[in-house]
Amino acid sequence: MKIYVIGKPIKHSMSPIIHNYWLKKYSKSHVYEKKEVCKDSLKKIIEQIKTKKIVGVNVTIPYKKDFYNLLENLSSNAKKSKAVNTLYLKNDNVYGENTDGVGYCEALKQEMNYEVKGKNILVLGGLGYLGGRITKYICDLGHSVRVSTRKNSKDFPKNIPVNCEVIQVDYTKNFQLDEIMSGIDCVIDLVGPDSHTVYDDSNYFPTDQGADFFEFLGMELLPWLNKQYRLAPFNVVVGHDATAGFANYYLMKNPPLFQAYISLSPDLAPQMSDRLTTILTQTEQQIFYYQATSTEDIPSLREETLALHQALNGIENENFHYYFDDFQDATHYSLVGRAIPSALEKVFAVYRPISKKEFTEKILKVDAPYDYLIEKYDTMQNLFGLDDKIRINDFIAIAAALERKSDWDGFENLGKLASKESPETILGPYYLGRSYEGNGEPKKAMRTYEGALVLKEIGDINKDILVARAQQIKDDFGY
Repeated sequence: MKIYVIGKPIKHSMSPIIHNYWLKKYSKSHVYEKKEVCKDSLKKIIEQIKTKKIVGVNVTIPYKKDFYNLLENLSSNAKKSKAVNTLYLKNDNVYGENTDGVGYCEALKQEMNYEVKGKNILVLGGLGYLGGRITKYICDLGHSVRVSTRKNSKDFPKNIPVNCEVIQVDYTKNFQLDEIMSGIDCVIDLVGPDSHTVYDDSNYFPTDQGADFFEFLGMELLPWLNKQYRLAPFNVVVGHDATAGFANYYLMKNPPLFQAYISLSPDLAPQMSDRLTTILTQTEQQIFYYQATSTEDIPSLREETLALHQALNGIENENFHYYFDDFQDATHYSLVGRAIPSALEKVFAVYRPISKKEFTEKILKVDAPYDYLIEKYDTMQNLFGLDDKIRINDFIAIAAALERKSDWDGFENLGKLASKESPETILGPYYLGRSYEGNGEPKKAMRTYEGALVLKEIGDINKDILVARAQQIKDDFGY
């Protein structure tokens, strides 16, 4: 027999994984599945339970209040909360229950051996849907509850229990944090991502708390971070599941709020794939975009991610940098630990010292290795705001490429650059000397080598090398 969790949307729900585990553990023959239904089907669901075609149903957004209005038989918790999250058959009648409050508190008691009775409790998100149910349940038991919220007092619910204290707080101000934490024994954090990633069912843009959260990042959080810390002008957003899908909305701002997007098994809003394809095809700004899925990912999310990958991978725009991973044997959750390091490595590839792979696949294939070096560091400065000195490793890599290509003019440019960046070392004179040798000016090269012997050695470039090259010129030309 089937048990369902119903809602719209529902594909993000993890309930089947949780409930099928317990059904198997207790040797129950039922199967728990998720099912997206429309509002017109709710009465049919009730009838299917009554005729025993369905064992029972869990309800998620947006139908909890709808079932409260449809059912005649309601538990005391459902009546108090005016919402139903569980339907079951009893004495040939379909009953509506709300377990949001009692379930949470019982879980604390059974799984963590923690009793809320007699405790001063702070609820974060206590004015939201789930938070409101839990807050009311605890208050109805006679316990003291404090709720902190960013909402204005005019938006507070009208039926706040008398033993519930609501404080409007600005979380960026430490003194207010001290105030709300004073005398608190237990903190229940119910500020979850789902409530902050909701979108409108008609236009699929952020709405309600989703719209508030969307503006919060750009209008409050990032300006505060930039004020408090010395940050580079390169913002990266990382999201998983619903938050990964939600992060895409920031590409629709002009200019985009983030320069790099790390999207892990995203739960995409309708039309998002088409919107992204259009935006990223036309973008005139440097955008880095990374996606990941896995062979054991949630099938519906994997299918969406692969479809979006196909679309984004076909975009031809020099300003759009796209990366993708499909991990073997990783689950929806374990892929996160593998994806983030991979994403950071790919996004910040330009910042890394020149590797053997970069040397072989890129530098040796360009006509002017010196120009490649300059472009690499210009890009680092433009993207990250970093005016770094060129690494010795990168100097050596470019010199090796110039040697292979017999690019003696490139050596001259490299020598001048090295002398400018490291005037106290022998690096610049060494490269200038190689330039003079290659261009048929041996005496000038010899004098350059000898004149640099008073400078400091650097890396593998030592004074013995300069002495040897000067002596070889003397032997060859009789100076």
